[in-house]
Amino acid sequence: MLPALAYRLGGAVALITGRTIADADQLFRGIVLPVAGQHGLERRGTDGTLHVHGEGPPGYGWLRGELMHLVERHGGLWLEDKGATLALHYRAAPRLASFVHRTARRLVATSAAAGADWRLQPGKGIVEVKPAGRDKGAAILDFMAEATFLGRLPVFVGDDQTDEYGFAAVALLGGWAVKVGPGSPRPSTGCATSMPCGAGWRRCCASRRFRRRTHDARFRPGMDRPSARSRRLAAVGRGDPAG
Repeated sequence: MLPALAYRLGGAVALITGRTIADADQLFRGIVLPVAGQHGLERRGTDGTLHVHGEGPPGYGWLRGELMHLVERHGGLWLEDKGATLALHYRAAPRLASFVHRTARRLVATSAAAGADWRLQPGKGIVEVKPAGRDKGAAILDFMAEATFLGRLPVFVGDDQTDEYGFAAVALLGGWAVKVGPGSPRPSTGCATSMPCGAGWRRCCASRRFRRRTHDARFRPGMDRPSARSRRLAAVGRGDPAG
């Protein structure tokens, strides 16, 4: 479906993920799309150029060591070192959720006292430590400034807390923020919808309109070239079901 959607939208389809770009490419073999990895700390533009947002704040090694000690002391936890961010997974030990979050907040506060500007990004069964100033919303704004996306209506699809920055960005641009699963995107501006819907006719109507548009975007041999309507849309969405 993604290759067909990219064709119909003239290449204006991007993946936004907390994973690395290398991991995203492994998940989507056979198609090379614009992608933002590690919450926008690395981004491959529509022309293939790789943008990396410098070194993170000091203290990465110390944070990693402290989190590794935590993993060694408590079964069910594991630490994912992505190179620029650290993701502590507790999905296999949900009873430790509150403890993990308290510990991560303490470590970030300690590093902040030493002048290091780190931020916590919670998710489903995960808490991530990342440099301040970059998130999925910032990555979307970067993409929307590129020629392929410029002037289009952004549509962002996500299902996790890590996607809230993306919802806010597309709402700022007057686009559609589509929350998959229960709950609704937080932004109060723009078009916010939930799939499956069930919280009012406006959201249901917006959801049905979105489904029709994505259905129309599927390319099959013999179809006409992209329509003017599809050329006005830009699709951005999470690159995987877990980050």
